[in-house]
Amino acid sequence: MTDAAPRIGRRGSLAERVEERLARDFPGAAVPLGSDPADLDGSRVRAVAVPARELPADPLPGRDHFAFPAEEPLSGAALLFREGDRLLLEIRRFYLPPVTIAGAGPGGAGSMTFDAGRAVARADVIFVDCLCGRDVLRFARPGAEIVPVGKRCGKPSVSQEEINRGLVREARRGRRVVRLKGGDPGVFGRLEEETGALRALHLPYRVLPGVGAASAAAAFLGQPLTVRERAAEIIFSTGRLAGGGKNPFPLRGTHTPAIALYMSRRVLADRLADLRAAGYPPDTPAAVVEKIGSPAARAVTGTIATLPALADREGVGTPAVVLVGRQFHVPDHLPLAGIRIWLPAERETAESQKRYLTELGATCIEEPLIEPVAIPVDRGLLFGRRYDWVVFTSKKSPDFFFDLLRQWGFDLRALPRVAAIGNPTIEKLRARGIEPDLIPPEPTRVALSDALIRSGLSGRRVLIPASAAAPDAVREALRPHAAEVVRMDLYTLRFPEVRAVPEADVVLFSSESTVRSAKRNGLLPRIRERGMVVGGIGPATTGRLDREGLPAAIVPEGTSPGSLARAVRRHFANLSIAALAGEAR
Repeated sequence: MTDAAPRIGRRGSLAERVEERLARDFPGAAVPLGSDPADLDGSRVRAVAVPARELPADPLPGRDHFAFPAEEPLSGAALLFREGDRLLLEIRRFYLPPVTIAGAGPGGAGSMTFDAGRAVARADVIFVDCLCGRDVLRFARPGAEIVPVGKRCGKPSVSQEEINRGLVREARRGRRVVRLKGGDPGVFGRLEEETGALRALHLPYRVLPGVGAASAAAAFLGQPLTVRERAAEIIFSTGRLAGGGKNPFPLRGTHTPAIALYMSRRVLADRLADLRAAGYPPDTPAAVVEKIGSPAARAVTGTIATLPALADREGVGTPAVVLVGRQFHVPDHLPLAGIRIWLPAERETAESQKRYLTELGATCIEEPLIEPVAIPVDRGLLFGRRYDWVVFTSKKSPDFFFDLLRQWGFDLRALPRVAAIGNPTIEKLRARGIEPDLIPPEPTRVALSDALIRSGLSGRRVLIPASAAAPDAVREALRPHAAEVVRMDLYTLRFPEVRAVPEADVVLFSSESTVRSAKRNGLLPRIRERGMVVGGIGPATTGRLDREGLPAAIVPEGTSPGSLARAVRRHFANLSIAALAGEAR
């Protein structure tokens, strides 16, 4: 068979296959098809069936088209038809998946809705704003096309017309299209321009709301947008109208509702002066929240009379939202509000630490200094050998070990007794239905070795799945007491190149390896120069910090994320309490 057209059925031409399918889906409508685009010049056919790969990027004058989506029986085929043909437009709307215009919320993936994340996971192509955090694309499937279409005031950007054309073009191709917008797409997000372009061509679409920047900014301050007794309404406004003119405040007298100003940083002084002219008292509280939802988020508070100068002095940039109203004041509702913390652990560990710290108000910056990477493992270390103990000393070891067992087809019912240290490691095992037979009283390698020796290792064989970079202390301690102690190196640690120290108040080292990586990247002197508060988890980490001349001021009692968050909270609480005690004296 040498026919270049896709074979939709078992017999006949492509046009016959498509015509047959249309008759099945729409028995009440006759849609005669041709196989040559020139057929549309006459009146004999309603549309022309062609291979989808032959479609032009944009329709020819007086023509329209669409490709059948990948999940349809007619995948690989396309239809050309006359522009404005209402019957074919309706048929197209039936087959094409709707374009999804979704709000990604401000900043990172944490503020995305579940529906938006699910849409991203199914998308073939994603048009994404520059205001969306980098991690919103973590849900995208491998192979999805990412199209950056950021628009920033005063900077080179993709025009709205180009974005509209891109959405229409990809929708016509039968692809699942997602347009990701920062914040809520319906609030100063040019939603009408994009839905209008789709609606004009009878292309299906849906809109998924997102967390708006004003709502997120108020939440960052720990305060409401509205208050029943004194702020029962709020006005959303922008710095300038589309044509560049002022957006007036037609208010006078004592009626002073709360205001949320979008895209107003560059004209902040003018806008707040307009509010005073509209009857707002000069002492009305106001706050500007910069880069809301990102690790660099911060707030500057004052009044409508003082805020412009304060924002200039503090170097507040964009994007920023300005909130005006009696309810907006200095945020002090959380113990770690305003504290910026650098988490240099590998991403899984940093994510779990971040969940606890952000609950307390901290802003967390994830910039990993280590990355676990699998390495080849000899099957002979496991098969044909009998072990009495398997010992886990790190959080990542269970992941790599059980992934390897699954690849090798190992029956877990043959697993020997299990020993482990560290709550994260133990929780990983429990998540797989494995309760460790031995957990030492302290989460250290020394305590683990002592407990195993006391259990009686004479004639026993021990397997230690580990990182190639891990110390050999446990194996060396057990070897004199056991028949055999085998170390199975499952993964190594890659040290990413990180040349800049993040803008942070605190750095929390979760392992000795993160300290080694920081030294290799030349970051330790910069941490010292910045005067950053240093934290370390576990004796190996704090010992290494001591040797590097960076003693840890924050040392949690355990290794869990909750214990770490409590130690950070205790450190800053002690600073506040000491200051208050000094004032009392």
